[in-house]
Amino acid sequence: MPLLKNCCFCISLKISGLIVGWIGAVFSCLCIISVVLYIFNSAGKSICCLLYILRGMIFNFDLRFVVAMLAIVLVSHILLIIGTIKRNRFLLLPWITMMGSLGFLCFLGKISSIVNLAVTEDVGKIFVVFFISFLTAIPLYLWLVIVSLFQEIHDEEHRSTPLIYPIYQPNNNYIPNYPPQSATF
Repeated sequence: MPLLKNCCFCISLKISGLIVGWIGAVFSCLCIISVVLYIFNSAGKSICCLLYILRGMIFNFDLRFVVAMLAIVLVSHILLIIGTIKRNRFLLLPWITMMGSLGFLCFLGKISSIVNLAVTEDVGKIFVVFFISFLTAIPLYLWLVIVSLFQEIHDEEHRSTPLIYPIYQPNNNYIPNYPPQSATF
């Protein structure tokens, strides 16, 4: 049984799965393009100023690793789109596991930053962390929508296949024509 029946009380789960998949795929493509521009163009700092700021926040990872991770995100969004269209629940699993693990890691990061800010007694930044934590409720809700879509497809598959196939029991008046008898006149 799905957790949610609709997304935002009015959009079906199938349409919301397509919307989430397309928006994620477009943003993944834009991020890949901006990272590649930054890697190959030193003047790309003006184009990719957000990426330049975020580069320090991601612990100075090699940007080729970031491109590889964004490619995995892009593939999972494409599989989400295909799985939603073809009603194949197994194609939704990469997106569900990726976003679930990403959400868990973000949750751990928020807890550690709250503890760090509480220890340093910087009260002004605690409100910023709580605001950012509030903003992560939206991806959590979208994750629940896609999990509900997964469960809806699972329920559809199990409704279409019977658990016990009917046993054929011929009635007494039926004489099978097997093996074929030769007609002699």
